[in-house]
Amino acid sequence: MPRSALVPDGISYNSALHACDKGGQWEEALRLLGRMSRRSLKRDIITYDAAVASCGRAAQWGGALDLLRQLRRAQVAPDCPLLALGIEILSAAKQWPLAIRLKADLEKLE
Repeated sequence: MPRSALVPDGISYNSALHACDKGGQWEEALRLLGRMSRRSLKRDIITYDAAVASCGRAAQWGGALDLLRQLRRAQVAPDCPLLALGIEILSAAKQWPLAIRLKADLEKLE
């Protein structure tokens, strides 16, 4: 009987990214995002939510900020929880101007 190859889809990657967040594996989360891109898999708000959270838990504010910029370039509309998380991460990193900019974005959504 022939073996069939399982090919991960966006949902599989999102699940793995969520596990990276819970397990403190921010570097692996970034690697998974790269694989998604190479496989031309669509990144959605769930994808970015888990990846930003993973960077935030590890105090990797630079990575979180890069992901928020990618989100805009990918034309994925941020949601309130993601913007609030971004504000929290940037505030903890004392990146006040960026946190204020995100707060303004959050207020537009409310």
